[in-house]
Amino acid sequence: MSDYDIEKILDLPLSPYSVVSTTIRGYLGEILYKFWTSPENFDPIRPFGYKEWEYDLHYPLVRAGLVQGSFTHYGDLDVYDVHACNVIITRCITQMRKKP
Repeated sequence: MSDYDIEKILDLPLSPYSVVSTTIRGYLGEILYKFWTSPENFDPIRPFGYKEWEYDLHYPLVRAGLVQGSFTHYGDLDVYDVHACNVIITRCITQMRKKP
């Protein structure tokens, strides 16, 4: 995956049910903002109040076909490769840290 591909991934839309942001880039930025502005209240296990927050980042990767997985008939992620998703998100974070 090239840096250009990662830039496109950062701009993938999140689940329509996400209340934190609309893109992967925005979501990662919100986590950093929340930590920076309120470190004493930051909970790394539940940064937005719920434990399954990584799902918000995994959903668009599976929906875009970047990671194999399936959805329930309700549209929720069912079975998917969590490790593959985490590798891509780590690449996204690395890309965001690069100088422009």
